[in-house]
Amino acid sequence: RQNVTCLPCPAGTAVVNDPYVCKTCTGANMVVAANGDCVCGSGYIETGGSFIESEIFCVSSALYSSASYDLLLNDVDVEVSSAVQAHYYPWASVNCKYFRSVEDTKACQVLTNLCVMQHFHSDSDACADLESLQS
Repeated sequence: RQNVTCLPCPAGTAVVNDPYVCKTCTGANMVVAANGDCVCGSGYIETGGSFIESEIFCVSSALYSSASYDLLLNDVDVEVSSAVQAHYYPWASVNCKYFRSVEDTKACQVLTNLCVMQHFHSDSDACADLESLQS
């Protein structure tokens, strides 16, 4: 009979069902939660699909943490907060940029509408993303 010493799982992985296998998440910046699900690591937010792990992206929350933007109204620069922007922008931005199927057309339409809501302000995230896609 041999003595076997198990090594700890590497960072970002965990033992879930099989005590001899370290589970790894396929997406970048994803880690295994205590319940075995793959979730975004600290400092990242989930966007993309909601049912298939490979369709989920983890994007830096620092990039999308601002739900406010500057808007020029009657020559006055006003900062506006928007729950709609905060909710839809990460999903629309990622899925439009990494266009994989006709279904992602919706993401590009939402991104365009978010730009319209910002009066085509070129410094807004949504409009800047659309401009970068045209290049």
